Amino acid sequence: MEVRNPKFELGQKVWMLDENQKAVEKEISSASINVAKDHQSVSYYLVTDSPYASDAYKAYAENKLFATKEDLKKSIFGD
Repeated sequence: MEVRNPKFELGQKVWMLDENQKAVEKEISSASINVAKDHQSVSYYLVTDSPYASDAYKAYAENKLFATKEDLKKSIFGD
């Protein structure tokens, strides 16, 4: 199996839906890449206002983050 590069870079700004289903822009602080025999997944951790915030340790799947607000809208409403 070929290991692919993550979709986003550390420090990159990404768009996502928050817990209230509102579009928000966040910054990637770190990534975790898990490679198994038949698949690969990437989880991202986002920069938070406080290192003690619960979000500081929450991982987000690559398919839940988007490079632009327009990409996020397309994932919800289609083209």
